[in-house]
Amino acid sequence: MRFRNSLLLFMGLVGLSWACDDPKYAKYKDKNHVMCEKPPSCPWELRVKELADYDKRGLINILNNLRSIMATGKTPGFPPASNMQQLTWDDELAALARRALKQCDYEKINKYFFDFTVERFNVSQYTDQFSGTYSLQNEKFAKIPDFTRNIYRRAFDNTYAAKHLAKYNPSHNLQKARGFTLLLWARIKYVGCAYQNAKFNNAKEELDRRTLICLFGPAGNVKDEPVYEFGEPNCQRESTKFPGLCVTEEAEQKFTEPGCKNDPEFYKRYGAILCESKEKLYKWLGNELPYEHETCTDRWWHSRETDAKLSFFVSAILLTAIYAYFITRIQIRIFLV
Repeated sequence: MRFRNSLLLFMGLVGLSWACDDPKYAKYKDKNHVMCEKPPSCPWELRVKELADYDKRGLINILNNLRSIMATGKTPGFPPASNMQQLTWDDELAALARRALKQCDYEKINKYFFDFTVERFNVSQYTDQFSGTYSLQNEKFAKIPDFTRNIYRRAFDNTYAAKHLAKYNPSHNLQKARGFTLLLWARIKYVGCAYQNAKFNNAKEELDRRTLICLFGPAGNVKDEPVYEFGEPNCQRESTKFPGLCVTEEAEQKFTEPGCKNDPEFYKRYGAILCESKEKLYKWLGNELPYEHETCTDRWWHSRETDAKLSFFVSAILLTAIYAYFITRIQIRIFLV
């Protein structure tokens, strides 16, 4: 009897731990961990993709370029960062992102219902979606680079003012700005993403919803913590690939060159963005912004400093002339009186 009870208890514990697809996530089951939620059947056609290697390289290079631009102070209105880390692709985070998309529940995804904790750290979620119509013969709609550029654009629509970077406050951060502050969160080192097509058929065309989920770790957007430390880059080990970013030995070893010269598929999709000059990258990022993008290089700042000095000098001369004019008028009146 005792043996049978022990066996039943053991089987119950095993069954409990395997309630999640992977037993290592069972301890997070009560937090609605995504690996412990069983994917339902979808009422529409759903395609969840593991990103191809060229998309992983393209995505990680675009994100690191964005962080580099911010860290080196090349974005007007935002101070440079002294401690921003270089991002490394993480397969575990990518697997969790794919699992979330397979849940076929946009409401839960958009309301941050799922937990993505891993043993190494807590995880933050960023989600972006494009909806519209497209022809089966022409799928040029919301590709991977479009999602990453969308994150950067949100720096310029006043969703999160630079003055709040020193002390993060969720009340100042609208839903659509979360990705921007995650992009800038200095201590984040890992990212993994998944991409989904969902198609809804009607009589004439297919309605298309494309979703990208990126998971970042260690988690960002922590209340009262700085998004990043202000100051010129000050790293124990600075990246040789992305100026201004701090890098670990592990990140350097895992870094893979984009593939501009030896990967035709990569060049086809990302060549115009990542394989040409930095100016072309900046122009692509600034496309459709409410004002023309200018790269804030040392030369740019020097020209603005010169303009400011000249304006000050001219203003000083004008003010002196006006002052002298009124003083002279006053003296003449006193003399006449």
